[in-house]
Amino acid sequence: MTNEDNMNNELTALAAMSEAEACKLYNVDYKDEAIQYIVDYWTCIA
Repeated sequence: MTNEDNMNNELTALAAMSEAEACKLYNVDYKDEAIQYIVDYWTCIA
């Protein structure tokens, strides 16, 4: 699996979550912040 595959899998899982679930799991205020963190991680850090 590539980093892009991992990112897409994580984004797909996030899309299925409610706003509250995403905020709790990623420790953010909004689901959109979690999306940005995921993209930043898999494109810049990993």
